[in-house]
Amino acid sequence: MTVDESVENLKITVEAFERLRVGLRPFVEETITRQFPDLTPADLWRQCNPGRPTDSNNSLPESPDTFVGMDIADILTLMGNQESGNLLAFKRAFGGRVGDKLIWSQKVLKDYRNQAAHHNGLPAQQLTLNQVREVLATAATWLEAIADRYPAAKEQLAKLEGVQTNIGRPAAPPPIPETIADYSAHNPDFQAAVRETIRHRFGAGNAPVTPTSQQGDPDGEVAQPLTVQEVLGENPMLADICNYFDRGNKYFSLGQYEQAIADFTQVIALAPDGDGAYINRGNSYAELGQHEQAIADF
Repeated sequence: MTVDESVENLKITVEAFERLRVGLRPFVEETITRQFPDLTPADLWRQCNPGRPTDSNNSLPESPDTFVGMDIADILTLMGNQESGNLLAFKRAFGGRVGDKLIWSQKVLKDYRNQAAHHNGLPAQQLTLNQVREVLATAATWLEAIADRYPAAKEQLAKLEGVQTNIGRPAAPPPIPETIADYSAHNPDFQAAVRETIRHRFGAGNAPVTPTSQQGDPDGEVAQPLTVQEVLGENPMLADICNYFDRGNKYFSLGQYEQAIADFTQVIALAPDGDGAYINRGNSYAELGQHEQAIADF
């Protein structure tokens, strides 16, 4: 897993925790307030931080909404605090086996929440895609259990289910332009494709491409490396060759083999002595089960 993938997983998980927090908060507030009608912000802080002394620096500020400053870690701690009887209250509120299942999932959620707290991509904070799926599924189960009673939970559940549907799916590729002119105008890989074609067609590798007028002229001035545009100026067909070849590869990568064959055929028509298009067209034929055509190209 790359750092970028890890950071993206962490981002999705943090968003899931936020949706869980928003959905659970009214339920937590109602349950705890009913259990402890005289609860103060300081009392709440002590329940969320068992064993730590309360002083003027860490007491929650007075607020009309006692629970407004809680994050998901506070909520999970509060729901799992057996010393104050919260655990039993929440199990009763959720009901039966649902309560047991949710309470047992708290430790896992806490562990993942701690990992997802920092978006710095360090190994210690990485979450795999399967862990992200577990967080999403657990959060959705929690919200589903109270969705009928709390509009906030129902709304966040709908958003969470949208994330679950798309998690791990690659973004849909943009449509491939149908005309080669449009493809050339919108093809960000064109320069790379040109260089690759020049390398194959002229055997240049990483060496400078020598102008045609100076090839075989030992008495001429030392040739300067040509730019891609200069090479295209001396070989105008290269632009079409590059675009058809590159677009054929894109079609192949998307499983659109018939379109790939059409583009590689265009390359062969423009450059019949090259081998790359034959090989790629042969691979496309093979994917379609047209083995005789594939063998002929190979």
